[in-house]
Amino acid sequence: MEFIAVNNLRELKNLAGKEDVVFAMLYKNNSDASTCTRKALEDAFTDGSQKVCLAEIDVEKTRDIHGAFGIESVPAVIFFRNGDFVNVVRGCMNQHYYKALIEESMAGQKSRDKNQPKIPQVTVYSTPSCTWCTRLKDHLNRNNIRYREINVAADPAQAEEMKRRSGQLGVPQTDIDGQMIVGFDQARIDKLLGIVAIN
Repeated sequence: MEFIAVNNLRELKNLAGKEDVVFAMLYKNNSDASTCTRKALEDAFTDGSQKVCLAEIDVEKTRDIHGAFGIESVPAVIFFRNGDFVNVVRGCMNQHYYKALIEESMAGQKSRDKNQPKIPQVTVYSTPSCTWCTRLKDHLNRNNIRYREINVAADPAQAEEMKRRSGQLGVPQTDIDGQMIVGFDQARIDKLLGIVAIN
């Protein structure tokens, strides 16, 4: 599947208005994380089961898109559905994550029931050697909570963003719908995510 090069905000908005689903990847050349994101997007949609337009935005050439979507680091993927902005995904996710985004947005379109609970946006800031990070992720996985993981050891810009938001550098940190939780505070995490302990 080929990526369409986008050079400015106007081109991006025009593309989003013409296509049902657009994933626009902001990337930097010679970046392992950008390569990882490109591969995940390609792998997610090569089977043709979903009609998706993939766009690429070289941050070294395009300057007016970052600010419009609050993007401070790359890679980042801007997701549009039916011309509407849906979300920004920061960092490299696997192919299943991108497919799930489309499925969730389609389900949301089919049933815009206001009484239906909103799916929380969860981001876990971690490092590979952090045992409490592993415990936190295991807890989320056991409770079927979908989350995005950012390895702050490999992404200094995200580490700075995490520190700016929480005032702390230690991990794990969890962002649940904009609320930062420092450490594995299971009681607070469970309360925010509606996880009920079963004895």
